[in-house]
Amino acid sequence: MPDIPKQKKAVIDIGTNSIKLCVAESSNTPPGYLPIYDEIKITRLGEGLSEKNKLGALPSERSMQTIQRFAAKAREFGVSEIRAAGTAALRKAANAGSFCSKVKDTCGIDVEIISGEHEAQLSHSAAVFSAHERDCVVFDIGGGSTEFIYSRNNEICARISLNLGVMNIKEKYFPHEPAGNANKDSVGEACLEIADNLHQGGLAVPEPGALLIGIGGTITTMALVKLKLPKFLPDKVNGTALNTNDVKSQIDLYQNSTQEERVKIPGLCADRADIILAGACIVKTVMDSFNAKSVTVSTNGLRHAVLAEMFR
Repeated sequence: MPDIPKQKKAVIDIGTNSIKLCVAESSNTPPGYLPIYDEIKITRLGEGLSEKNKLGALPSERSMQTIQRFAAKAREFGVSEIRAAGTAALRKAANAGSFCSKVKDTCGIDVEIISGEHEAQLSHSAAVFSAHERDCVVFDIGGGSTEFIYSRNNEICARISLNLGVMNIKEKYFPHEPAGNANKDSVGEACLEIADNLHQGGLAVPEPGALLIGIGGTITTMALVKLKLPKFLPDKVNGTALNTNDVKSQIDLYQNSTQEERVKIPGLCADRADIILAGACIVKTVMDSFNAKSVTVSTNGLRHAVLAEMFR
């Protein structure tokens, strides 16, 4: 019998800070697909959004060019379907509709702007794939929002989406980062605001023994830096534990390094050099709020959960 051609499908995840493409083909093993191409491009779509409540012309153009390139790349693989998911920036921006219309006109793809709760649900299903029914709290730090998902025996029992992300913390507390002398008061003030956001958002401290799982670009970058990996290797990063000392030492490192020095740090790409301190502050404050000694890093994210839906 001749081999049945494998189906190929793709997801474009349009985030506040980065845009991600994942192309996958059908597989007989869980979760029903196998990624064959994965690319991330930082475009800062949400740059200036917290000030103007609109997507800026330059961030929009950068992002549009990336989406067009990703769509063309996916079609080179012969995919039968491309889905595009928009998150925090497109939820908030007053001109999100015109941006999505342009994507439709230029790429032939409808952008689905997903709610914060749906984003949390998708992030959870991707992250806990190998958690073996443990009680979990998954948190997904994005450019414009952070999602928290509590689950017991793989069943979600609470979901929270907060308007708190690396872009708005960076723009407010570290606008001139990285200068090599980030004010310690700014770090403290950023952590206080993050803690207040977490408290106001109604976060509950999980039961002892619950597994804290982090996903997204910030946490995977911090794992890469801990492991001193020069490039992203999902198999090595997935499952890495970051403890409180790891996080504190990285905050100290970023606080006292210039742009030129940061780009030489193994694992820290140039595109993330100016926002990593803001992201690390969020990680530290989440861990402090949950009295957690460590966080487990998952390389799976929203795009993987969307692919699982597409291949179901």
